[in-house]
Amino acid sequence: MSEVTLAAACMNVAHDKAANLDKYLRFIDEAAALGARLLVFPEVSLQGYLKKRGAPGEPEVIELTRYYRKTAETVPGPTTELIGEYAARHDMYIQIGMAESARAGQVFYNSAVLVGPEGVVGVFRKLHDRGEWPVFCSGDEFPLWDTSLGRIGAFVCYDMCFPETVRTYAVRGAVIASMSTAWPLKDADAPDPETDHYAYVYDTLTRAHAIANQVFFISSNQVGPTGRYNYYGHSRIIAPTGCVLADSGREEKLIAASVDVERDIDVARTETLFFKNLLRDRRPETYGALTRT
Repeated sequence: MSEVTLAAACMNVAHDKAANLDKYLRFIDEAAALGARLLVFPEVSLQGYLKKRGAPGEPEVIELTRYYRKTAETVPGPTTELIGEYAARHDMYIQIGMAESARAGQVFYNSAVLVGPEGVVGVFRKLHDRGEWPVFCSGDEFPLWDTSLGRIGAFVCYDMCFPETVRTYAVRGAVIASMSTAWPLKDADAPDPETDHYAYVYDTLTRAHAIANQVFFISSNQVGPTGRYNYYGHSRIIAPTGCVLADSGREEKLIAASVDVERDIDVARTETLFFKNLLRDRRPETYGALTRT
């Protein structure tokens, strides 16, 4: 495969779907001008992430639930159709984060949706975070998508905290792991990214997943204060060696990197880490405890 350009947005997100969608389209046009073939957007960046977590019956939770009931969309739906038009125009794959309405509007998911020139490629529903209940339900599968760039495995935010997430994709042939996230700083009122533990975890895990699975890792994060959270930003594109190829810092912007997916993964799996292919050297027959407990 020849070189392709991968891109990710670092985006300040409002609880205003029209304003967020307008930013989507501007970022897409900017990515297209760079020749990007894949563009990733943050978690629930279409409608905005939860302003607060809480129990059913709390006034703010009721308000949020009503907001998502009004603004969530089906897949396919109006926004994915519009994004599909842009994807076809620019020959681009675009991953958006959205509140998805399913089962005739009775169930809502925190979803990452990949849209390509051919339309909706697939939907990943955030799998691990039961803390988003009662607003969002949890997904129950890791769908793997075949694209002209290779196999892509998408996931959302807290799913990154589980090593099984990217490994599940990698052992099935994924070459790109793409995360839509709303990753905050721990101290929203007096943030210090240099010492913040949540920032440390984000920086460590994004690189660790790329290294351990020898795949490209793309993270698209929200940035700045929204609701009760102050988001870390640092959308990034990471090589299979763990090298950060592009990083947005703590500002709203588009980042991009040109890579040769096949060549760079081959180099990572033959030269850079003890000349080892880590997936080849796995011993799955000894890992039974992972599925028994």
